[in-house]
Amino acid sequence: MLPPPAHAVCKASHDIVCCPANCQEKALSEPITRRTGARRHGGHPRRASPMRPQPCLTSGTTDTEGTIMPMTQRHRRFLPRLRATLIASAAALACMLITLSAPFPASAVDQVTRTDDFERANGSLGANWVSDRGAWSIASGEALSAATPTNAVATYRPVQLGSSYTVSAQIRIVSSSPSGAEWSGIAANVRGTTSLDYYVLRVSTAGGARTGQWQLLKMAASTTPTVLAQGNMNAPYGSSLELNLGRTGTRFTVSVRNSDSGTTLVDTSYTLPTTDPTRVGGSAGLYSNTGNLRAKSFSLTTSTPAISPTATRSDDFERVNGSLGADWVSDRGAWSIASGEALSAATPTNAVATYRPLQLGSSYTVSAQIRIVSSSPSGAEWSGIAANVRGTTSLDYYVLRVSTAGGARTGQWQLLKMAASTTPTVLAQGNMNAPYGSSLELNLGRDGTRFTVSVRNSDSGTTLVDTSYTLPTTDPTRVGGSAGLYSNTGNLRAKSFSLTTSTPAISPPGTLDCTVDKGSYDFPDAQQQVLQTIPVDTTWAGMPVTQRVLTHNDDQYVAYYDGARRMTIAHRSLSDNSWTKKVLPSTLGWDSHNYISLGLDRDGNLHVSGNMHNAALVYFRTTVPGDVTSLTRVTTMIDASTENSVTYPEFVNRQDGSLVFSYRNGGSGDGVTYFNVYNEASSTWSRLVDEPLFDGNGSADNPSGTWNAYFENPTLGPDGWFHMIWVWRDTPDAATNSRLSYAKSRNLVDWFDSAGHALTTPFRYGEADVIDPVPDGGGLLNGNAKLGFDAEGTPIISYHKYDGDGNSQIYVARPDGSGAWDIHQISDWKGRWSFGGGGSLAFTVSMLGSEVMEDGNIRVEFTCSGEPRSIVIDGGLHPVAEASTPELPAEITDVRGTYPGLAVRLQTDLAGRNDTGTYYLRWESLPANQDSPRTDWPEEGSALEVVLLGPPSAQ
Repeated sequence: MLPPPAHAVCKASHDIVCCPANCQEKALSEPITRRTGARRHGGHPRRASPMRPQPCLTSGTTDTEGTIMPMTQRHRRFLPRLRATLIASAAALACMLITLSAPFPASAVDQVTRTDDFERANGSLGANWVSDRGAWSIASGEALSAATPTNAVATYRPVQLGSSYTVSAQIRIVSSSPSGAEWSGIAANVRGTTSLDYYVLRVSTAGGARTGQWQLLKMAASTTPTVLAQGNMNAPYGSSLELNLGRTGTRFTVSVRNSDSGTTLVDTSYTLPTTDPTRVGGSAGLYSNTGNLRAKSFSLTTSTPAISPTATRSDDFERVNGSLGADWVSDRGAWSIASGEALSAATPTNAVATYRPLQLGSSYTVSAQIRIVSSSPSGAEWSGIAANVRGTTSLDYYVLRVSTAGGARTGQWQLLKMAASTTPTVLAQGNMNAPYGSSLELNLGRDGTRFTVSVRNSDSGTTLVDTSYTLPTTDPTRVGGSAGLYSNTGNLRAKSFSLTTSTPAISPPGTLDCTVDKGSYDFPDAQQQVLQTIPVDTTWAGMPVTQRVLTHNDDQYVAYYDGARRMTIAHRSLSDNSWTKKVLPSTLGWDSHNYISLGLDRDGNLHVSGNMHNAALVYFRTTVPGDVTSLTRVTTMIDASTENSVTYPEFVNRQDGSLVFSYRNGGSGDGVTYFNVYNEASSTWSRLVDEPLFDGNGSADNPSGTWNAYFENPTLGPDGWFHMIWVWRDTPDAATNSRLSYAKSRNLVDWFDSAGHALTTPFRYGEADVIDPVPDGGGLLNGNAKLGFDAEGTPIISYHKYDGDGNSQIYVARPDGSGAWDIHQISDWKGRWSFGGGGSLAFTVSMLGSEVMEDGNIRVEFTCSGEPRSIVIDGGLHPVAEASTPELPAEITDVRGTYPGLAVRLQTDLAGRNDTGTYYLRWESLPANQDSPRTDWPEEGSALEVVLLGPPSAQ
């Protein structure tokens, strides 16, 4: 669990980049679709109780255990909205349809479907579309292109085409002077950037002396068509037409229907004489020759996975003795050809030579015919084939290597991950019946994260090995690159080498770029203004640490460290701007973990805890409601032996108003989380449950393993349930977070999965409701997953992880009611944020939660390299646009101090938004310093003030 830290803003002095100012109290979120057709859920939005302090985590830094330091929150309004229901009827099809729906056999290939009805504001096509050729836009709910250039194409990018698909579109053709040559249609297998190759079904309605016509074309280099099939059709000008282009292998199906009359105008097929490798996979979309297309909708169904063009090369080494040749590079060791075979010198070990005419794509097969020679066979003469070879003097790669029998050893095979040329990790291995002298055929295939391994005795034809291995996650240092030969001690003799790979070649993800706008968006309620500013005191500014404001009825409390670093509590009535203050006997050091938490019990007494990182409990409570001068220290809540190493204190109120306190006792990796409940009548605490909620000792798959659960404080949703998410961490290394999980409860005692099935506690690794089984190293980070709710009150989780190519992406997940989760990738970034280790992490991406906006869409907020950003998604969790988040007023986001490096910190009211606006606690500080002392800092401190922000109409 993570401490809510101060929220840094986007404007800072001296090039210090800070966090966004509009962090939210609740985190709404959502995820590449794992299930098609996200379900809608009923429910009624409900405002959260102001009695319920709710923590929220923000961007910036993390604690010394690699956890994010929680930040601000903003109370969410759950705005009711209608969710569109897709009705598969002729009436619906008459209103929309560019459908890519495929003729798949009933035996079931995996497939995915997407649609777009273009029912959105005039302007760009949106984040899901790319205008490959020509300028494309939306006007009055239809997609169209400019009149020039000819052969304009726009492609839909969330889904790439597989081996079978159908593309359909509902279109009309407009012209001030119809000539019958206003060609418009749908394109498929679109590949290329400025020069496009694709297939297109295009039509024209009657005009001039021409009747309606249709054509199936193969387009090359954007403007050079070859007619594959064509004909006339009865399509008067003004007809609304439904176009369908299907493909399975080399066979195309073509149909055109008059949507007004229901008449089928074209129903035919065409078979390619052979597959054109430049026109497989790729994208599908819209086509307009002269700007006359008006497309009412678009949707596609395609088999998965997407397919790519392939290239094949081979080398039989039948040439004169000497060097391997111009196509080869001796990356490690001396390599040569002798008597039609490739070989390396005996030293150094782990020699590698790579074949350079082809670089590897996402799928490939590397093969070689080899034998092993030795004057004294020992069974350790490892030889084989290498793939995804990257580097120069220090090589990283995968290798399938084998040895034939020798000495007391039988034949063996191994699939290794090699690092820095000489450090292997065994991924899979085994024995095989391969006597010395056997001629062996080796095959190493890869498709994404899955390897296939086969070894065959070429003399007998016997298959010796036939197996597979799946990587838990993509290693970005070993994608793309080259393939070639491997010899550990110079005993390899390779008779041939061949390589088949998908194209284009792929490269490791570079530095993450997550600040590219995709589409524009007019955010509703973007304008906020300062309605009131109330000075509080001078606060410590040497490093960021979370300070709190809590408003309840007419009372407002602020918890902070004063200029002398002393924990201080201030109180005022909302009708009075003067504060009553109480300095508490606890002084801050240099540790940013040591935030302060506040809670109110049902009698109105204030509870305070903080300034702890693996330290004895620091806890105070008032004896007179509303009187902070009555705050008294309580040294023990329940048991001093479980309160001697406390971190992450948090208060939360249950639905009956009872106050619950949670904390971790112990360090990262071996800490235990406790939940206590307060009894107002006896002024005592007791355990809410008899045992810890999480048990990280062992799992069904790994009884000896140990994990630590990092959870977000339970959040009371509009459905009356507390919802909680967590990740498991294997080691203090932040890269070892895995298995994003979920549970819900009415009372924080009895827990259930998303479908309402009872769960057993304590929760163990891999149990409860696993949202996404992200493995270690998969790009998941504790504290950077956010829980929120959609307009119907259904939980939505937003988080980041790596995609199949190793790029960092944002995902959102929502339960479908059956116990499964609909997961959608909502970003389309290039590059990777590689994080790991302990200590304070420099955050490239910080998740800030999500919010249902007044227009019914959901805004998922985050920071990228300190810049506030938002991805807008619709009710189906599909991305609409990605853009900068609207800024808060410069009056609070501009740095006022002159000390170099100061940044603005904002913390939202724990009670959330009120009827007028939202209270923020504002101050300035230097950035984190890995919890280490500084020699210089602004000793004068920073002004601390409460600021009320709201819409102009609230003033």
